[in-house]
Amino acid sequence: MKSIESVLKAFEYTDKKLVDLVVDANKIISEESSRSSSAMHIAFHNLIDFGTKVSEPGFEHRETLEQTCKAAYFGGFTAIMPFATTDPAVDNQASIEFLSRRNGIYDDVQILPIGAVSHGCKGEDLAFILEMNDAGAVAFSDGQFPILSGGLLMRALDYVKGIGKVIIDSPFDSEMFPNGMVDEGIVSTLMGVAGIPMPAEEIIVNRDIQLAKYTGSALHLYCISTQGSVELIREAKRQGLPVTASVSANNLLFTSDEVLDFDTNLKLMPPLRNKETTKMLWDAVVDGTIDIITCQHMPYEVEKKDLEFQFAAFGALGLQTAIGGILTKYGEEAVPIIQRAMSDRIIEIFSLQETFRNEKISIFEKTENQLFNLEKISSNCRNSPFIGRQLNYYCKAILKN
Repeated sequence: MKSIESVLKAFEYTDKKLVDLVVDANKIISEESSRSSSAMHIAFHNLIDFGTKVSEPGFEHRETLEQTCKAAYFGGFTAIMPFATTDPAVDNQASIEFLSRRNGIYDDVQILPIGAVSHGCKGEDLAFILEMNDAGAVAFSDGQFPILSGGLLMRALDYVKGIGKVIIDSPFDSEMFPNGMVDEGIVSTLMGVAGIPMPAEEIIVNRDIQLAKYTGSALHLYCISTQGSVELIREAKRQGLPVTASVSANNLLFTSDEVLDFDTNLKLMPPLRNKETTKMLWDAVVDGTIDIITCQHMPYEVEKKDLEFQFAAFGALGLQTAIGGILTKYGEEAVPIIQRAMSDRIIEIFSLQETFRNEKISIFEKTENQLFNLEKISSNCRNSPFIGRQLNYYCKAILKN
């Protein structure tokens, strides 16, 4: 994206106010009420991707940290909160400091590191949580690896209670579906592959909520995907428990029947669900039961994805397409939802108010009938489910207010 020196007309903030902005070198000089009757641009402030899968160190052949931040920037994000699942894992003070030093590696995109709960993210023994907290970790998680040991999760929740941080868990019991690939039901039957049952998620969600209730510590359930999980979280919130939740943009944008052609870029964890569940998840974001939408950005090289479906890795690129995809599918009524679920609630849950004291404004521009293609991808990897699909909104620039 080039530096902008112009007047951006009919610029819509999330409160539906239309203004014209005078911009010089990507800085907002002034604004005034617009005479236009409809928006030409959409504005968000301080967009954050939570739970980004970064590949450096250890997997730089997939995507360097600079490339991840570039993808975030082109997707409209001003900051990423990367998981600790690198090689070596981010499970000590030095690893947190390494990531923090890379802040601004691409166009001032901030890196807010999440430290590991367990050494090596292996789920066996606690990592150096207090040490990482002192170094600047914003939360703690084993990323896409679930914390299967209830004892380990309980100790982690106890540890963070005194420092005001949040434990993030990916709620699924992989032992219940060792060979599962897609949503269990008609799709798995038609494809002739093993399914992933919904109780594999809901059992862990229920256990985690009970541990949060017992310890009184803040817990975040990462990327839930079932109606049962939503109902459990809704009840936990009704009881006033310190429990929050997120959903993958993939589970809002795609449905399980789209996997029937064995597209490995749609082999995801949690798996895509049916249309009714997808709508239910969006409704849960709208009503605030689900707090956060995450891109669930997971780059994989062609050797991991261009395989028979059963052998392909789970995961897809998402940073460049998540917001544009949501706007394309749900329309501009999604604008305040995106602002809340991809910025405001993240700042509130993880106490990042001081970090985002200065606003950065992401401008999205609507285009007509544009297809997302390989040339638009900034990563070394190509595992985007949006390739060849219509994407009508793209980030035009990020401005400093």
